[in-house]
Amino acid sequence: MNTVLKCTTEELMLLVNLCGYPDVAKGIGESSLGEKSEDAWEAVYEGAAHQLMLKEVWDVQKAAENEVPLNKELQTFIHHYVQSQNIIRSANVTTNETLLFHEMPNDKWLMHHVIADLIHEFFFVEESDIEKHILPFSRYNQVEGEALSSFTLTDHQFDLLSKKENLKEVRSLAKLKKEEEAAFDLFVHSIKINDWSLHNSSLLKVDAEAGESSIEEIMFHVPSEYGIWVLNYDEDLVVHASNVSASEFMSMIRSRLLLKQEA
Repeated sequence: MNTVLKCTTEELMLLVNLCGYPDVAKGIGESSLGEKSEDAWEAVYEGAAHQLMLKEVWDVQKAAENEVPLNKELQTFIHHYVQSQNIIRSANVTTNETLLFHEMPNDKWLMHHVIADLIHEFFFVEESDIEKHILPFSRYNQVEGEALSSFTLTDHQFDLLSKKENLKEVRSLAKLKKEEEAAFDLFVHSIKINDWSLHNSSLLKVDAEAGESSIEEIMFHVPSEYGIWVLNYDEDLVVHASNVSASEFMSMIRSRLLLKQEA
């Protein structure tokens, strides 16, 4: 699999800004580097320009003539990247990595691997290969799952569970059956090992002109000793947690994220 582009956050910001999307560029920077003054952003862009020159991406002659100092192919790539309307996103909080799949023209997909919010790698992939990348990214290969391990929580109880000091309150509010309590205990053990955090996979719908995005679907998940805990909201905002195998997890990814974006 060939790399289409590899760059830092600062370089990606500059490329996006040069192609006419200053607000998107600023959003990329703020999500990684925090808020800065306009002068500070200008300094970031200046440093990124020097790096692009070293990579021979920056066309000095075009810059001197007040043209966009990028070749047409790279400009087209950036336009398609920014204008992608469907994005499938998986976050691995343990490794501080994010894997995104941007839908591109002509039924192509762009895989975007973000490492520590600093390094960005881009690859073209087929839609059928998306799940093949999500499993190893999430470190979920070859897990079997426990089909009978499940429980439900209200959205309020699930929100409370984001902090370990609320565990006792959640147990009291949930009123779980005996078999659900056993499953809940196994789940709590899993999130404790994972530093009391969950991974997530979501489908984002993007309005490039308005500069807005919305989450159409989201799944929370975390590895367990025997499988993968997956948590999904239903239409009544009840959270269903179940322990599944790697193959079942990918079926959920396909039905809830991949197929839904085609609707």
